[in-house]
Amino acid sequence: MTRTEQVTGGWCPNAPVIHAAPAVLPVAPGNLDAKGPGSRSGGTPGRIREGIALAADAIPSVFKNRRLLAFAALFGIVILALAAGETYLIVTAGNAGPFLVSLQIGAETLVLDSRLFLLQLVCLSAFTFLFAALIRYRSRGNSPGPMTIRESFAATGTHTLTLESLAVLMALAGTLLFVVFTRTQFFGKIISDITMTVFYLPYAYYFPNLFGSAIWFSAQVMAIAATEFLLVIGAVPFIVREDAGLLPALAASFRFAKRMWPEILGCVIVCGAIFLVIALTALTIGQSPLLVGHDYDFFLQISRGKILMMAACYGFVAACGVLMATGLAALGIAVADLNSLETTGQVRAGPKTKQDTAAEISQ
Repeated sequence: MTRTEQVTGGWCPNAPVIHAAPAVLPVAPGNLDAKGPGSRSGGTPGRIREGIALAADAIPSVFKNRRLLAFAALFGIVILALAAGETYLIVTAGNAGPFLVSLQIGAETLVLDSRLFLLQLVCLSAFTFLFAALIRYRSRGNSPGPMTIRESFAATGTHTLTLESLAVLMALAGTLLFVVFTRTQFFGKIISDITMTVFYLPYAYYFPNLFGSAIWFSAQVMAIAATEFLLVIGAVPFIVREDAGLLPALAASFRFAKRMWPEILGCVIVCGAIFLVIALTALTIGQSPLLVGHDYDFFLQISRGKILMMAACYGFVAACGVLMATGLAALGIAVADLNSLETTGQVRAGPKTKQDTAAEISQ
């Protein structure tokens, strides 16, 4: 009897035939254990490195896919809309009487322009829906190939009420935080010191004060909005992928953070390194008078310093805006991939082939 006959059980047509199939592992064997795809056994250092690699890959992914780049452009439009809205609030501050609300915080009475809440609500609603559509696009669900931007927004539309509730919650919290951090004496002093250290450029801002004020207040609002959004962004995948309500999604996001903290820490390390580079650059520009020996003639003369410093100032601001828009898109990619990694054991929830990857990059 030949070896073939031994394997197939002889030449009898009714005998069972043993077929060899290649083993398929979605991830490295050390990354999963018997507890399921969400239970990872690669060790904490390995999981942190995996989170670093995931975050480091998210930023170039934005530029490799034209649709992801379109999401970044949409985030940029929202950022510009926020700056325009802040400009409008500053211009019309003298007619804000009907919109002013008094808040008593301890011994201090703070006056709040309620239009700030509306501005935050519009911007945070846009951010929330863009994140939701981006996560839907990235995860793809059961789609055999990449979704279009229109399809990703259409798939997100069924969760409008829950997403808008999340935006309202963040707008309320953000408005109160803005008042506390900018209008109280304690935090106001801290903000002032940061301004003088990092953003204060004597004689460099020669554009009208309105423009500089709009940029500064927009940066404050954006910083608060980004901070609170980071706390709740983990809920968005559960809303759009599992149709969870607001409170169940928030609870699920905290459980997700508890299980996936090493990977999240890896992402935070990458984001922290980028932020540190930006902060050091801002500090260098802000302390430029000290670096040139307080030679204010360097800033005053058009032929020497004025144009140069204006280019440095507003070039840095523009670069930060572009980086923020790109970073928001990369954040959505990272959150979607982390969620897929935790729930399925692989970065994508749907099947992915080399042809599919090439199709995504070419689109």
